[in-house]
Amino acid sequence: MSTRNRGGVLLLAVLLSTLTIPLAITGASVALPAIRADLGGALTAVQWVVNSYNVCFAAFLVCAGAVADALGRRRVYALGLALFCASGLLCLFVRDLAVLNLLRAAGGAGAAAAVAGGSAMVAAAFDGPARARAFGLLGTVLGAGTAFGPAAAGLLVQTLGWRAAFASPAAVAGLVLLLVRALPARRGTGGAVDVPGAVLFTLALLTLIAALAEGPRYGLPLVLTGLTVSAVLTAAFVLVERRAREPLVDLTLLANRRFVAYALAAAAFMAVLVPLLVYLPSYLIAVVGLGAGQAGMWLLMLTLPTLLLPAPGAELAARLPSTAVAVLALAGRTGERRADAPSS
Repeated sequence: MSTRNRGGVLLLAVLLSTLTIPLAITGASVALPAIRADLGGALTAVQWVVNSYNVCFAAFLVCAGAVADALGRRRVYALGLALFCASGLLCLFVRDLAVLNLLRAAGGAGAAAAVAGGSAMVAAAFDGPARARAFGLLGTVLGAGTAFGPAAAGLLVQTLGWRAAFASPAAVAGLVLLLVRALPARRGTGGAVDVPGAVLFTLALLTLIAALAEGPRYGLPLVLTGLTVSAVLTAAFVLVERRAREPLVDLTLLANRRFVAYALAAAAFMAVLVPLLVYLPSYLIAVVGLGAGQAGMWLLMLTLPTLLLPAPGAELAARLPSTAVAVLALAGRTGERRADAPSS
């Protein structure tokens, strides 16, 4: 197969696997009421169907890039896809909520490995404008999955049951696995992976999320204990990273004010959007009384802008300073939150 054809197959594979990521998140969110009705369990326990995936995805994404460099990008990509596919398909047979949460955690780790390996292969296979177009397509696919994921998941849950919301993205990942042998392969560097840093970061993040998620159930003492433990683990992570030869995170980036500003801006957006995507479907179904399909369609008003606005945003960024665009976007988000607040 020619180099050009390999590049096309690679981009197709990574685009398809990237599409499964927002589907796996929004699908679980829409399915939560049906899962609780079928498997039972406390509300906080059911929410871990989403939380376990998100926590493992975020934690493993930090170290998956280093693992991909050390072991080989195609290998890590294939292993991540296989884990994601297997965990999603096994959800078809699960009868216990705890087992479902474990499968979702495994799926999050697999998705992180697939994202790290896939994006690294794309970056290595394309140069210049071609690389920019490739990553632009990746962003478009993520936007499309976020925009239409809740509606698609709602229809699946309403017609085929909640298990279909997990099996469908897994089936897509299984199809992508058939293309792996045609992807370009390079040997890993064999470099060391910062295992202590990865463990500390994962435990710190898991403790923080657990404290916030379980706080309403167990009360303020658990929240304060969890926050304290998470802070201690984070401090230990910083100390380990400063002494590591090949740190998991380059802490010198924190001295770059522009980097920190953009990171905080991205965190502000995600702090608003992701909780809405996770918890709003349950509210619409359990409180408002909508069906899963209707709830998914309602969420289009929230998610469709993620598909439609990146292009105008890029045009604004080309005409205005990028910092000005970020400030305008954050101001718009703040105004939206104030408008949603009830008047006294």
